[in-house]
Formats: sequence, structure tokens, C-alpha cells
Amino acid sequence: MKDENTQVTESFDEQEQLRSEKRGLRMFFAGLVSVLIAFGFIIAGIFFQEHNVKNGDAIALVGFTVFGFISLVLILKNISYALIWEAERKEKKLSAQELTSLPAMGKMTLQQSLSQNKFQYENGYYYRKKFSFWKDWVRYYIKLIDSSDLSEALDREINNFNNSDCDGQNACLIIIMYQNGVTEDTKTALKEISTDSAIAETVIDPHLNATFLSVAVDSLTGTGYFFDLHKSHISLYSHGCRLLKKLTGTSK
Repeated sequence: MKDENTQVTESFDEQEQLRSEKRGLRMFFAGLVSVLIAFGFIIAGIFFQEHNVKNGDAIALVGFTVFGFISLVLILKNISYALIWEAERKEKKLSAQELTSLPAMGKMTLQQSLSQNKFQYENGYYYRKKFSFWKDWVRYYIKLIDSSDLSEALDREINNFNNSDCDGQNACLIIIMYQNGVTEDTKTALKEISTDSAIAETVIDPHLNATFLSVAVDSLTGTGYFFDLHKSHISLYSHGCRLLKKLTGTSK
């Protein structure tokens, strides 16, 4: 059990970290304002030129250079704080969203749907490469497994995929886990893991060339549960969401 001094120290550390994040975020937005000011000097330069203002070109050039440099320094130095802020904002928004349920996710039914949608079974995965306006080509890999431990199964399957010969460029790995009843604890873990995966691609690094979706299926009812990114079109995660809904006939 932590003593009182340790708790006080940790509290101070947390407050200092929060102040640092807020300060960094303010500096980042100050950098954005500096960008606007820099381009404002370009517009001012045009105005100075039209009205024959003495040394107008020099004033505009110096202003653009100075504020352009300031904005570059502030943005690059504090962009990590902006990403943290955006990730927290996104997480708060997504945490209010419930899991989406999918019917007709029984193994035989899903395998039939995969076959009808021209998926090929290769190296343990149902695979298909599809053209996307947003992502050029998306490579879908779908793995069907039986597992009672969601986190352990995901870690194992993601590690296996990373060490496989599968093409990881623009890859969307969909791991569908069949369980004898999906508990509330499993749903909570599924939501947390899926939210982190979605944020990693849509906020932290939009240029990730691979992502994963996890689906928990109740083998007794054939109902699947996953975290859907509504009204999102560009990310690989959202491509996987649309594919799942297409396979189960729930896409609108």
C-alpha cells in the first residue's frame, strides 16, 4: 500500500505533467496563429505594392520570414501535445459509443459469405485484395479462431501476422474470435482494444500501412460484436468495418 508521501508526490507529478501538456498545447496553437500572421504579411505585401508603401516589400518579406520561422519551431516542438489532446478528445467521443452487433456470424454462414465475396483461403487467412478510392488497394486478411481469452488471442494473432509472409502494405487484419457466450468483461476489453486501434490509425499515425479489427462472436447465438467507426471513410479500420457489415448483410 502506498504511503501518504508517495501519493502526494505522484499527485504533484500528475499536476506538473498536466500543466506541461496544457502549456505545450497553447504553444502549438500559437504556432498555428503564427502561420496565419505569416501569410497575412504576404497579403499585406500585395497591399503595400499596390499603394506604393515605402519598403513595403521588405516589411512583408521580413514579417513572413520571422513569423514563418516562429510557427515552424512552435508547431514541430509541440505537435506531440496536440496529438495527445486530439487522442484524448477522440477517446472521450468514442467511449460514449456502444459496440455494434452483427447477425449471421456463425462459422459456416460466414465462410459461405466469404466464398460468395471471392475471398480465397491462403496460409490460414481468408484473403482478398480490393480497390479503394481512398487507399488504392486494401488487402483484407480474415482469421477465424476459437478463444476464451480475447487479449491473449489478439496478441498471439497479431504477432503471427507480423511474422508471416503476408503482404502488410495497406493491410486490414480482421480477427474473429468464437466464444461460448460473450461476457460483459469481454465486451469491455473489446471496446478498449478496438478504440486504441482506431485512434492509433486515425490520430496518432494516419499513414499506418496496417491495422486490425477484432470481433467477438457468441457461438451459441451466432451474434458478433465489434467496434464500428461510423461516418469514417479514409482509414483502414473503417474499411474493415464496412466489409464486416457487407459480409453480414447489415450495410446501408
